[in-house]
Amino acid sequence: MGFYNEALEIYNIILEENPNDFYSLTGKSILLYKLGRINEAKEFVDKALEINPDYISGLLHKARLMLEIDPNESIRICDEIIKKNINLGEAYYIKSCGYALLRDKKNAILNLRKAIETNIELKTMRNFT
Repeated sequence: MGFYNEALEIYNIILEENPNDFYSLTGKSILLYKLGRINEAKEFVDKALEINPDYISGLLHKARLMLEIDPNESIRICDEIIKKNINLGEAYYIKSCGYALLRDKKNAILNLRKAIETNIELKTMRNFT
């Protein structure tokens, strides 16, 4: 955890100099998420997405984070990402996790299949199992 706290200090310095750096806001959010500080993490990714609503990495992070808070919102964010970039397997994977949390097995499997179809790394892994 020491590394994460040091990294947070660095992000704080960067954000003091440039509070609108959406990359650093997202990075800080990811660290906070890894530290289990979910609500703080959401605040920072929300700030990043206010500055750049089309930032796919920020949207993906928020979708992952929202699995902890509201799986339906996570699924909605994934749908938004998929509309912007139809071949993003990670969005389908996160969406599959959201449906699994909601105990919707049919849609969980459907989206996991789409994740595998659109993600070369997952296709390769499937071929070796």
